[in-house]
Amino acid sequence: MENTDNSHRKHELRSLAMHRLVAQALKQDPVPVIRIALENIPRWKNSGADCDDFDLWRKALHGPTEEIIKILSGTDETSTRLRQSSLFPGVIPQQEREKILAAFP
Repeated sequence: MENTDNSHRKHELRSLAMHRLVAQALKQDPVPVIRIALENIPRWKNSGADCDDFDLWRKALHGPTEEIIKILSGTDETSTRLRQSSLFPGVIPQQEREKILAAFP
């Protein structure tokens, strides 16, 4: 059985890798990336998912792009926590997601 700490660390590294791809997409064309994230909030709330992090994300998404990139790519506690409630499904192409998943089995 895999050590829980190792499993958690692997999940964090996988999440960081995926969110760094989101950060690249955001740098290239921020409008669709931010739109996807903002559209996910009410949809998930309507399906019963809600957390305080959605409010923090909403605030970040209405701020400077550089701040969003810091959250997506950061290794600090807040960035790590916010990535756990990511609003960015749909940004990374499936083929890229599969490469990251394969790199962190």
